[in-house]
Amino acid sequence: MGAQNYTICPEVLDEILDKIRDIVEKSARYGPCIYRGEAKHYDKVCSGIYRAYAELAIGNPDESLIRETQKDIPRQAEKYLPEMKDTDPFDILAQLQHYGGATNLIDFTGDYLIALFFACDKFDEENGRVILLPDNEQDCKCLEIQEVSGITPRAASQKSYLVKSETGFIEVDSCKVVCIPGKLKEPMRKYLETYHGIDRKSIFNDIHGFIKYLNIYQPAYRELYEGQICQKNGEYEKAIHFYDAALAKKPDFLEAYFNKGRAYSEQDKDDEAISHYDRAIEINPVAAEVYYKRGKVYARKTDYDEAISDYEKAIRLDTPVTEVYCELGRVYHALQKFPEAISHFTEAIKRDPDNVDFYHERATTYEAKACFSLAIDDWNKVIELRPNEEDYYACRGRAHAAIEAWSEAEQDLEEAKKRGGARMVEKPQKVADFEKQHGVQLPDNIKALLTQLGILSN
Repeated sequence: MGAQNYTICPEVLDEILDKIRDIVEKSARYGPCIYRGEAKHYDKVCSGIYRAYAELAIGNPDESLIRETQKDIPRQAEKYLPEMKDTDPFDILAQLQHYGGATNLIDFTGDYLIALFFACDKFDEENGRVILLPDNEQDCKCLEIQEVSGITPRAASQKSYLVKSETGFIEVDSCKVVCIPGKLKEPMRKYLETYHGIDRKSIFNDIHGFIKYLNIYQPAYRELYEGQICQKNGEYEKAIHFYDAALAKKPDFLEAYFNKGRAYSEQDKDDEAISHYDRAIEINPVAAEVYYKRGKVYARKTDYDEAISDYEKAIRLDTPVTEVYCELGRVYHALQKFPEAISHFTEAIKRDPDNVDFYHERATTYEAKACFSLAIDDWNKVIELRPNEEDYYACRGRAHAAIEAWSEAEQDLEEAKKRGGARMVEKPQKVADFEKQHGVQLPDNIKALLTQLGILSN
């Protein structure tokens, strides 16, 4: 799935670039730095375990005691993970830190853009901050700093440094902090994703990150499922309600936009359907099935140029939906571009040789081209595949009548009559028009059968 389409207005982009410029200028002033992004302003820059112990309200945590409690963690890790036997205890703690375990280590990164991501990753209603820690003796006094980007793929993607403080926290001069307003977080995330490829997928690029993703968005998937159940039962308004709830929880949810588009399409609300298919395509411009579904709506609106464009995109994207070739053939038939229509029906048949509808559509197009022998071949195949359908005998009888094959026409039309008539003909053609079009003089018995079946009218 792609990213949510989000346009950053020029004024907001200027604010984003001002923040980045501020970080760059501070970095130049203080020399080489490592960076930490925090999604809100905590009282102290400290480790997660320090912050947890501080909540016990029994005074400031004692870092020496915290270190003592952590000595057992590497030993226990070796029991659960034999491959960690003889691993340096710091490396074990580093891995635990990156996968969400509580340690006395503090995350930093060598890349200020990654720090910006963490400053904006959550708590949109609160201000975040980027903290600069210059690599000099004064600022790093009482700190142990270690680059750990080689420990795990996640550490590498985050260009990770881990900092251990003798006190458990880091005193940071306010002039080495860049505040990120809450209102700037969402556009900043989009900026980082669009221009630098930094997002949750690139930062948390492992199975643990994916599991966290699933846990975060499971409620959205649940809403989607409930919507699909309602839609399956024809309860479209309820379905749309659930899709909206899913989108509130996951704004870039392609499947929610796609299914909402389908719900509107199934109610013949074409403009609303197209609008939601548009959003799905903005999220994932290579979603072949969305182009196919939007193409069907455009075709229904007789906006054939747009329909052709969408169907052809679906084909270029290698859609597994064979029907796209048939739909494209129908559009060309409607435009009276019969050779193109036949070509696409033929491709559909090649991909699914047992699909009755494909032969039916091609037979109809052959008749429009006055290629009745080829049309009869297709009607033969249709009847072979579905021998109990009275309409197909009527269609083949009409084709036989057009080439004066009276005996075959009578046999088919009698069979259609015996089976209950013809239902497919919505607007019967005038007898005189049929005879003029095909240059024939219908015998009375054929004329009577064609009119009785509703294929022709007097």
